[in-house]
Amino acid sequence: MKKTLKALGKSEWLLVLVLGIAAIFANGCSDSSARTQLDERGWPTVLVLGHNPPEEETQRLARNVVYDNLSSYLERTLDVQVKVVHTGSYNVAIEAMRAGKIDIMNFGSFSYLIAQQKANVEPLVIRGTTDYGPGAYQSYLITAADSSLKSIEDVLERSSELTLSFNDPASTSGHLVPRGFLSDHEIVPERDFKEVVFAMSHTANVMTAVSGKTDVAAVASSTFQRMIERRAISEDEVRILWRSDWMPNGPISVRGALPEDLKKALQDAYVSLPQKDPETWELIRNIYINPNIVYMPGDDSIYDYYREIARNIDHMKLLD
Repeated sequence: MKKTLKALGKSEWLLVLVLGIAAIFANGCSDSSARTQLDERGWPTVLVLGHNPPEEETQRLARNVVYDNLSSYLERTLDVQVKVVHTGSYNVAIEAMRAGKIDIMNFGSFSYLIAQQKANVEPLVIRGTTDYGPGAYQSYLITAADSSLKSIEDVLERSSELTLSFNDPASTSGHLVPRGFLSDHEIVPERDFKEVVFAMSHTANVMTAVSGKTDVAAVASSTFQRMIERRAISEDEVRILWRSDWMPNGPISVRGALPEDLKKALQDAYVSLPQKDPETWELIRNIYINPNIVYMPGDDSIYDYYREIARNIDHMKLLD
């Protein structure tokens, strides 16, 4: 497995990875001249919608179709051209938004907080559910079913013998929340585990645990459940050692520098999408485990819990 980050034990190295300047796409996210043009409303003539595709091919193809339909819907609704660009990671998307090359992006909770701090983004809408309000999923720490690790207490007691795999450094369920849990137990992963790596995807992280390449992996419950439903893995191959509390989904975010009336029009377009474009809405519903999803106006205060975690991990300052 590629070791994206070795166990360096210095917070500066992780901050470089989390917040460092990622290379923006070689050809740019859009034509620069079009990006500077405004219509009679003072709106950009081109809006750029960022999309970080899933690793699994079926999910990736389904979401590509969703974004094609979504961009067409936004064009019709707002009377503005909408381009979709694929990002390689949350870090790339954050830097692209800071450079004004992406206008709208669906972030995870932690990556949103980084983007808010570094790129002045605002929560546009939150994908919630009729069952759980702002949405609900969990972070898992997992191991292979045949592992000698039987409980999270085993992990805490034997950390020096174990390898730990996180997801993306900007991931909420695949990094921030499980790191916060370990910190609460006075465990510093880079200091107290045998080795720490970043797999850069939840799917890859699940498979590293199943295959025994790492002893413990941090993953999103939503990815875990999808892999079981697709029979990419079976429940008897994996042991869940720890589950976090239920967590809200990250927001669809917008560049704060956009005109206020455009941001309001975008928010209204997303919230009213089920009524105005039922076909696209059905495509969106089909890519999530819980079909009872809704778009709600964004609320920054929902993410205060994650701010507290990020600011209170003693050995590492993850937010200013």
